[in-house]
Amino acid sequence: MASCGIPQEGIEGIAGDTEQSAIVLGYYARSFGLGQVTGLDVASTESSGVIPSPDWKERVRSGPLFNPEDRDWYLADTCFMGIGQGDVTATPLQIAVATSVFANGGYLLQPYVTQKVVSVDGVVVSTAQPSRERVPVDENNLAIIRQGMRQSVIDGAASLASLPNTFVAGKTGTAEFVDPKDGVTKERAWFTGFAPYNNPKIVVTVFFDLGVGGTKAAPVAAEIISYFLENVEP
Repeated sequence: MASCGIPQEGIEGIAGDTEQSAIVLGYYARSFGLGQVTGLDVASTESSGVIPSPDWKERVRSGPLFNPEDRDWYLADTCFMGIGQGDVTATPLQIAVATSVFANGGYLLQPYVTQKVVSVDGVVVSTAQPSRERVPVDENNLAIIRQGMRQSVIDGAASLASLPNTFVAGKTGTAEFVDPKDGVTKERAWFTGFAPYNNPKIVVTVFFDLGVGGTKAAPVAAEIISYFLENVEP
């Protein structure tokens, strides 16, 4: 996802140097489940996505198709990484899992579909035992992100995800990509969020191959949240 810009004055870096900045940022991204499989119980194969690093770039940019400087890590790589563009890739499920951290108070949860397996004679063979791990981020910082997600729905890019009787919090994303069919730069539409804001019951992530997050994905998320709260929630 991407809809956070880079300030014109530039960014000095998260850590002491360009490569260390990327390592620090990558550490926190992986702490939220990005760059690794979620461990979904019914998935025979699952994409890990990509959270790039200087070592990763040097490895994948090697070979006769690349110039030597293509393997170098630049501060711009860290900046693009920070807004979810460049070499960063993620699945909608990974984004939903990361979003749930802000909804549940700071825990990375393992998603699952099967709650339990029961034999034909009614014996419980197994039950889901998903992992639950605290992310290494201060609660105050998580609260700031939560507030920002709520504000985005109140009067920001995610305003079309708002509902009349429920406080929704969310984040839009409009990620640029180059279409390999025609070489034209296009946009993918994302929205991820949770509701109700003060007592979350559901996390929703919406992705469209083409479109703008705030106008295409956000209103669909609102419909899903509304339906869940009216018809599914116990």
